[in-house]
Amino acid sequence: MPSKLIYDADCGFCTVSAHWIEERWLSSEVSLVASRDLDDNQLAAFGLTRLSVESAVQWIDSDSKAHAGARAIGLALLATSGWTRLAGRVINAPPAHWIAPFFYRLLAANRHRLPGGTAECKINT
Repeated sequence: MPSKLIYDADCGFCTVSAHWIEERWLSSEVSLVASRDLDDNQLAAFGLTRLSVESAVQWIDSDSKAHAGARAIGLALLATSGWTRLAGRVINAPPAHWIAPFFYRLLAANRHRLPGGTAECKINT
């Protein structure tokens, strides 16, 4: 099964960020999916809920395993090349992978204040 990055398409910042990563993917075996395009049964097949996809970006790997937040971003970046692939390696390796979740939560909590963000982007974290 091809890997997927599931993002919140109702958030402008998330949409811009997800498409930025998508443009850098090397393989057509990776896809970008808006969470609103998946029903609850499709989410459940990956062990996800509506709440989980509304509160964090999700990476579904080729084994259908879900990874959330900073780990999802790191894995999505590993599907690219150059400096973005290196960034993915750094995010997923110690010591960065210990602190990356903190920064992800900080960004997620403030995504409505980031470029492209709107009031609809605000989430309760």
